[in-house]
Amino acid sequence: MLLVACSKPAQKTGSPELDQFELDRGGRAFTDAYVSRAGVFIHRKLVVPPAKLATPGALKAALGASKPASAMVVLDIDLLPVVVAQTLLRDLDGTRIEIAHRDGSRSSEYPTGIDDSCVFDLSSQPIANPEATLSIEILADRVHIGTVPGNQFYDIRHKVRDKDPEIDWEKLDKALKHLKGSESFVARDDAELAVDPTYPSVTLVNAALVACHLGFKKLSIVPRLQLTAKVNVPDVVDFSGLATAAEVIAKMRERQGKEGFTARIGKDDVCDWMKVVAPATAPSKPAPGTGTLVALVRTSGGAWVAMSQTLDAQAPSSTEPTHREQEVPADALRAELTSMRLLANIKEAPLQIAAGEGVDGATFLAAIRKACEAHTVDFDLRAPGELSLKPPS
Repeated sequence: MLLVACSKPAQKTGSPELDQFELDRGGRAFTDAYVSRAGVFIHRKLVVPPAKLATPGALKAALGASKPASAMVVLDIDLLPVVVAQTLLRDLDGTRIEIAHRDGSRSSEYPTGIDDSCVFDLSSQPIANPEATLSIEILADRVHIGTVPGNQFYDIRHKVRDKDPEIDWEKLDKALKHLKGSESFVARDDAELAVDPTYPSVTLVNAALVACHLGFKKLSIVPRLQLTAKVNVPDVVDFSGLATAAEVIAKMRERQGKEGFTARIGKDDVCDWMKVVAPATAPSKPAPGTGTLVALVRTSGGAWVAMSQTLDAQAPSSTEPTHREQEVPADALRAELTSMRLLANIKEAPLQIAAGEGVDGATFLAAIRKACEAHTVDFDLRAPGELSLKPPS
């Protein structure tokens, strides 16, 4: 069985792809099953129209009724939505597939430059193995590789080309190669694969090729909810078009007390994962082993930053400073917050952050980005007069 990902124009059968496929075979008629954007053709006749390609069971029923000459099914569907490929492959559950790119012009591109084809056993069921499972999930902006047991995850961010995200196939290859050489997976040849529905079918083909070339020759292609090892994908909150810091803060406070979220401005990341926590009242006598971290963002993009910690006399960190504050320019804000985060009682402390008078939305979000890059997870949004540590007047 051959799974082909490409599209070429021609005429004759009603499927330009099938016509070109026959030309490439020396003009011989192809009487097996051929699937393209024009539908399913068997014996060169349309048996499943394009609108039914994503209908579960349509391909299986057509194969049973039309009885093609052999077991060959060619899928020429690279630009169709990935849901089409997933549906068709479920109809072919339990078969052995040769997956390849027919278009020779693609042979120099990764991953097809490694090898033009690979044979794997197809399943539409999750891997039921308690010893070890490897799950590959291609999301809109990254690839997650999860392993069970242990719930370890590899987070591979997409590359950005012309401001659009692009899967980093080379890093995916390296991560899978590393896992394949590990004790847990060196003798295993099975993996799960799920692809976000926003992708075309060729993305699924490419991911399957990468896994197959590295020795994962039993692939379970499943929806993300059926993956054995999957991460919880946070909500995305878009802060585009907010002119003032007050507008940004108001929108962030809508998330107060809820699950963490990803903050973006359009396609640009501000913070991959952050939480807005309820403001806590500072005690008059902080307990030993506690700390406070605050930042007041200035119109320049810098901030007044301060920390205070109450040390435990019995702790080995008792030589650390108990108070530090300074005005920090924009280009040093991330470094200063990172430095304070190294202190024992500041590592896990929420960042109390406020906007000074006249700070616009873009400047405040830039400060949030730098705080996030400095390993801040919990943000405590405040007015300047509500900060637990008071800035100089």
